[in-house]
Amino acid sequence: MKNPNWKISRVVAVAAMACLMSIGQVYACNQNDLDRLLENNSCRFCNLRSCNIDDANLFGANLHGATLTNASLTGAELTNAVMTGANLSQADLSNARLRGADLSGANLSSSNLSGADLSGAKLGRATWVDGRKCANWSIGKCEKVR
Repeated sequence: MKNPNWKISRVVAVAAMACLMSIGQVYACNQNDLDRLLENNSCRFCNLRSCNIDDANLFGANLHGATLTNASLTGAELTNAVMTGANLSQADLSNARLRGADLSGANLSSSNLSGADLSGAKLGRATWVDGRKCANWSIGKCEKVR
């Protein structure tokens, strides 16, 4: 004779597996948006989450409002890029050139900026790597809000 609780046990087991699988969910790069960026040097509000854009020449690119969470932009040329309101949380921007880039209102929380050149970059109202908000007048470095 079957255990009367077998259906409940089975449902609980399936639900537990679904939860465990979603914890380690991996996001793939949206290849269509990445191709659009590389072809046009512009991709406003694009989903570039987890994309590998290492060493790309994105001089003056328009990435306004783009999602670049977990993206790799190591050594990328982003001088004068417009990245206002972009989500760069947990992105790897090590050794990227961001001279004169507009990162106003961007989210840089937990991103890697080691060796990045932020000379003249606009950082007003950006969320810095440590989670603090940059002052409106921040240029080249995140100034403390007074």
